[in-house]
Amino acid sequence: MKFDLFKDVKVTASPADYEAALVWVQRVMQAIESKSLDALLDCFLDTAVVKFCHLPATAPTRESKALFVEWCYKFCKSFEFSPRNVAVTDTQIILQYMLELAFEDGSADSLELVTTYQRNLDTPSSNKMSHVSIAGDLSRVHLKLVKYAGPPVW
Repeated sequence: MKFDLFKDVKVTASPADYEAALVWVQRVMQAIESKSLDALLDCFLDTAVVKFCHLPATAPTRESKALFVEWCYKFCKSFEFSPRNVAVTDTQIILQYMLELAFEDGSADSLELVTTYQRNLDTPSSNKMSHVSIAGDLSRVHLKLVKYAGPPVW
């Protein structure tokens, strides 16, 4: 993870809320980079839904999110995040980043993505998100994702 790339950060929340959001984002990125399924799933409500680009959304269950995450972990040998921008509001955390992908065949590619995390407004103190939407162009890597992880079924 390349945390030194945080720049041009938009702060629309209190400084304390912004810092807490950065800690949460770092926890998510570390869980993904270390391929720690439970640590990642614990960042979200069990009923949270994940929408990854043009692929089908997960069901609002922990099990469905687990299948999605396991699919993601299969398609790459490793991931590395390079955050570009973080915006924090009362209802969302929006992360713009490059995701470096290292595939099993030794090739590599990168994706420019924007992820919007919807905060759990019912119990904000839970520090869990209620919805995730990941936007970006997967067209360059989609065939490799399916080659290494199989069809996206969750």
